[in-house]
Amino acid sequence: MENWKIKLISYFSIVALTYFLQKKFKIFQILFQILILPFSIFFVVFAIGIPFLILQMHLLIYFALCFFIPSVFFQLYEYLQYPPINIQLKVYVILSFSVICSVVFQKQIKYIVHTFSPARLKTSEKLRPYKIGELSDYLLSESNIKFLVFIIYFVIIVCVNFYNFQNLSYYDSEKIDKAVLQSFVTYIAFDRIISNLKQVEFKPSEMVKKMKNSIFNKMEQLDNINK
Repeated sequence: MENWKIKLISYFSIVALTYFLQKKFKIFQILFQILILPFSIFFVVFAIGIPFLILQMHLLIYFALCFFIPSVFFQLYEYLQYPPINIQLKVYVILSFSVICSVVFQKQIKYIVHTFSPARLKTSEKLRPYKIGELSDYLLSESNIKFLVFIIYFVIIVCVNFYNFQNLSYYDSEKIDKAVLQSFVTYIAFDRIISNLKQVEFKPSEMVKKMKNSIFNKMEQLDNINK
């Protein structure tokens, strides 16, 4: 890379010269296209990579918001000087609460991500052809979020077990490893509750209505007896 400044200036000078010459002489058009080939390749790669980069950014922001909620809670807990809790419980609560929030508040968190997205989904004309909003809606759907959470836990559990079977600790101590594993067990139990809840026909409002009717029927029966 010796004399790179001179080479770079020479390159741009030749590109500029061929740009003006190719307007008058067609033979220079091929030479001009060859000279700007690196820029053409970069532009194509950049154009293709934009939606992937933005979607990855949305995904990172989504999970960052999920972890932000319990983290703020613990900061407030420590600020109020409540009895201290150990790191294992802290890891367990933050992980469990974060993944549960990612499912329970999926629509709200996705709305925040889209509202404050650096891609400016509603105003950016340059990104409008990509339809980033639709792609992000699909990526951050409830089913996909659940799937990603299971993948993340799967990778973590494989790593933790690999170290534990070697009598080692993946994190600072085996207690933290256990906290991570227990948070996954908690999430599985939560996921099963949600899945079964969708199949259950029980509705609190309907139950209250039936109880009111039963009570009124009993009161009406007592009134008839007294008469």
